[in-house]
Amino acid sequence: MRRITSMDVAKKANVSQSTVSFVLNNRTDIAISPETRSRVLQAARELQYGPYSAETSLSAQNNIAVFVPSLENPYYPHILTSISKELHAKKLNMLLCCTDKNEKKETDLLNSIDKLNVSGIIFTYTPLSKKLAVDVAKRKKTTIIGEVDYNINASIVTLNSKRAGELVAEHLYSLGHRKIAYLSTPMNILSLSRKRRFEGICEFFESHGVKDNLIICAPENSVKSEPDIGYEETIGLFKKHKDITALIGVNDYLTLGIISALRTLNIKVPEDVSVISFDNSTENFMLEPKLTTVDHLIEQRTHYAVDLLVSDSLHYQNIIITYDPALIIRESTSLCNK
Repeated sequence: MRRITSMDVAKKANVSQSTVSFVLNNRTDIAISPETRSRVLQAARELQYGPYSAETSLSAQNNIAVFVPSLENPYYPHILTSISKELHAKKLNMLLCCTDKNEKKETDLLNSIDKLNVSGIIFTYTPLSKKLAVDVAKRKKTTIIGEVDYNINASIVTLNSKRAGELVAEHLYSLGHRKIAYLSTPMNILSLSRKRRFEGICEFFESHGVKDNLIICAPENSVKSEPDIGYEETIGLFKKHKDITALIGVNDYLTLGIISALRTLNIKVPEDVSVISFDNSTENFMLEPKLTTVDHLIEQRTHYAVDLLVSDSLHYQNIIITYDPALIIRESTSLCNK
């Protein structure tokens, strides 16, 4: 049988050999339209050339690229552990791609996805490089564990984040809290899920006539860790507002800093101030008091996400599954006593 060459791929894709070379070598310094790139990759796939050759296809079938934005936040090691268990049970390997919340790094990884020799992709967050993610999803089966506000050829296992915000606001309101602060990373770069949580909080308080009492504490810009942000924002908050009775952390990781700052200020939790958060990712920490938080159902969602990724059934392709979050009431919230 005659060996397939780049000339065959070029002919099938109706492009030059140099274009084939640029695409298959992920040359980002050469301007190539997404349509041309897709056409070349499709031709290479059909002809089993380059990264799609018979020599590499067998190993590719067992490799799944898993994209995470960070390894610092305990939420992501938690979700990676769950994904790894699910993939291992199906005899699949996990190839970790950490973007460090950097769009250029994400772009570089996505541009190299064919060289990485994987058969599928799992995003554990909303991809930042929207156009490129959409393009890659056309040729690599993709599942997103998160929220997306644009069209993409992928199955999405999401959480009702707006409801998560409502649960937190409702819980504090039911305990009699009316002077509440929301502590967050910079509001202008919030992820889609964090934005929707905040919307849920605001809409609940507005409907109950207390939105004007909500104080928002967030730096304009910061390169500091989330616990450091939580610590500094809490210290600054109580210098100006000593009547606050409850704090909402944008996530459990930032809330570690909140708890630390309250100890520094000799403010007792929950006797003086209630604290609540999102993610349920600190349950294994020696945190006192144990944190009231919103569970994002990681195990259930990762199980479904991996099942969708490996399923050959057309019925289970490009569907959206939405889970409702669950409030986990522990020791850090109590009745308002002010």
